[in-house]
Amino acid sequence: MAAVLEAGPSSVISGHHACLWHGLGNAHGHAHVLALVPGSQASRTTGFLRVARTSRPVPAPVVRGPLRVAPPARAVVDAARATRTPHEAAAIVIEAVQRELVTMEQVAHEVEAGARRGSAPVRRAVELAAAGAWSAPEAELLELCASSSLLPHVWPNPRLRRPDGVALLSPDGWLDDVGLALMVHSKAYHLRDADWQATVERDGELQEAGVVVLGFTPASVASQPGAVLARIERTYTRLVASRHRRADVVMTPRGPGLQR
Repeated sequence: MAAVLEAGPSSVISGHHACLWHGLGNAHGHAHVLALVPGSQASRTTGFLRVARTSRPVPAPVVRGPLRVAPPARAVVDAARATRTPHEAAAIVIEAVQRELVTMEQVAHEVEAGARRGSAPVRRAVELAAAGAWSAPEAELLELCASSSLLPHVWPNPRLRRPDGVALLSPDGWLDDVGLALMVHSKAYHLRDADWQATVERDGELQEAGVVVLGFTPASVASQPGAVLARIERTYTRLVASRHRRADVVMTPRGPGLQR
């Protein structure tokens, strides 16, 4: 409310705080409230508020009394543009897509409609979401595997079924030729502790089906990417060299993954 009083009645709240208003948890940690105003007004930063003029009027803002909030796609793209790292941008975009707050088409359209300058992080975030990543840590793992000259294509979150048709847990990453599953376990990306515990315990379900499973934490993927990639490459090389008998499971892709 204070932001509206300071920025004026024609302002529209966008960016991180609009994303929080829409229910996105990954949009936290940004100090300034972004208020968009018509191009005839001046841009300025005052305390907690950053007023930015825009030549693109915000279509159909959500109105709650005097509060005017940008629709989800505009809020998500403005927030992703303002992030400090590509990882933060990916976290916001992927969460919005996974929660079905926006579609990939809406986000891509909003990116193309905006300025190209400063859009690299959000464009990469859109690519990662379109590739099939369901969380920012999964996106980091996909990028890491795609940087390898040794590994084959890694499929994100594919459907796996036993020969009898029984569905198995979808791994975060899948190397199909050797039946190697990659898992990133984090409580932060499960709504309840029980969800996280159930997912971890279902790793055993994959192993019982003959799948080789490698598990990682988001912290290790982010802080020790070299060690994580080396472990994946060692395991893959060992499975190929030993003529490992691939698990008898059928894989159906959900997303295209990242192309090298």
